[in-house]
Amino acid sequence: LNTACRTEEYQNLLKKKEGKYFQSQERKILEWNRVMGKHIRDVSFTVGRGEIVQIVCQRHAAYTELVEILTGKTFPSLGRIYFDGKNISRQEMKIKIRKWKVGCVDTSINLLFTNKSIIENICYPLSLKIPLFYFHKKYIRAARDFIKETVRELDLRMKVSTLTAEQIIWVSICKWLLCKPELLLFFVPASTGIPS
Repeated sequence: LNTACRTEEYQNLLKKKEGKYFQSQERKILEWNRVMGKHIRDVSFTVGRGEIVQIVCQRHAAYTELVEILTGKTFPSLGRIYFDGKNISRQEMKIKIRKWKVGCVDTSINLLFTNKSIIENICYPLSLKIPLFYFHKKYIRAARDFIKETVRELDLRMKVSTLTAEQIIWVSICKWLLCKPELLLFFVPASTGIPS
């Protein structure tokens, strides 16, 4: 994450999560051990289950490299990356993203389909993960209830094209929280704000 002045907004994000998600933080999902690249030097951090970790990059080049490494587009020149306790390759990381075990919200790109409803956008990853998910009324009801509980101010009848930038980000976060990935990557370039 590419901005240092957003601490209060991340605390508000934490408040939206229920306490049960924080029970097993001792299980480490992602570990970086002395990772080095072209623009990043000696980066080490650990993300446990249920934790939110903020990484602030001083330069855009470092941010871009960090995003590319985390999404499996490139790999560091030195250091080790572990996912769920196992050393992971670039190809394995891409597979985890493709199989929805790792979710990505990148606020610098278009996050939603404007020709689909809000609920269809939110159910999109689950529809790919679970065939015909969208045709089960009980699943859709559960998805609606989850969204209403998580983002109360969002009206599901609104058109996607009329949503504010903040609402688009919340819809994107909701679709991944509903999909329950093992890790959710949330990228915010310096020029983009995040929801409070």
